[in-house]
Amino acid sequence: MSRLISERICDNHRFNELNHGAKLCYLLLYLWTDVAGNVPADLLFVRRNCFPQQKTMKTTYIQDWLDDIVRVGLASYFLASDGQRYVHFEKFEQFQKNLKGAPKYPTGGQKLHPQDDG
Repeated sequence: MSRLISERICDNHRFNELNHGAKLCYLLLYLWTDVAGNVPADLLFVRRNCFPQQKTMKTTYIQDWLDDIVRVGLASYFLASDGQRYVHFEKFEQFQKNLKGAPKYPTGGQKLHPQDDG
């Protein structure tokens, strides 16, 4: 399912607080969200789907990028009832109005901070 990202993201002060790696991670992970703006925060999932040709990429880079994305307020972490950690892209519903169907991943749960292990 396709996702639209407005060109206004380039002027977003939160987005511009991110380093280049975190910006790329944000844009690529956005493509994997379900209709509710959620995606697993599993580092191997992110590497496999967003960086499939980078098999030696350290997951610590990905964790740092995700933490930065959450820190600036573009996304949040939550612990779902299935015991897994997810990323929710903030204001997703505002920008992705025409998506239909049921969410693929759990929605809502205990909000986590970047330093929380979950």
